[in-house]
Amino acid sequence: MKVMVKNMVCTLSDDEGVNNDADMDRFSLSLAATNAVREKDGVKQVPIQLPDPMLYSWATPGDVTVKVGYTWQVDRSKVITFDTDPDLYDFDKATLTVNGYGREYDTSSKNEHGTGSIVLTGDQFFENGGVHKFPITSSDFIFDVYVTLTLED
Repeated sequence: MKVMVKNMVCTLSDDEGVNNDADMDRFSLSLAATNAVREKDGVKQVPIQLPDPMLYSWATPGDVTVKVGYTWQVDRSKVITFDTDPDLYDFDKATLTVNGYGREYDTSSKNEHGTGSIVLTGDQFFENGGVHKFPITSSDFIFDVYVTLTLED
């Protein structure tokens, strides 16, 4: 299955003070997944060993000022292979987790850190055409992260 994040959209940008937008200097997105192994009493979640769980990592020694509506381009994807033999695995109960982190830089106060994540089960992967979103949230910013899941041959 291909996990794609095309972009993130800023829905809150409110740094300290009037008309002061957020100054972003860090973002990261990482993945985790499990297979649901059938057992006598149900299923056991077994982590899938991803060679590199980091989907996106961005940092700058400066910052990028963002306003509400700003679209942050990510354009990153990874393919995750789930086990689907129905005699051994319950694909509907497999999981995918996408974790997000962002940091807003402040020169005169502490930096603000935001996090967010989404956990999907196999029966949810392709709902809404495989398109899902979750927020990375802090007191100074919110970015909606758009995740698209598609089958790979």
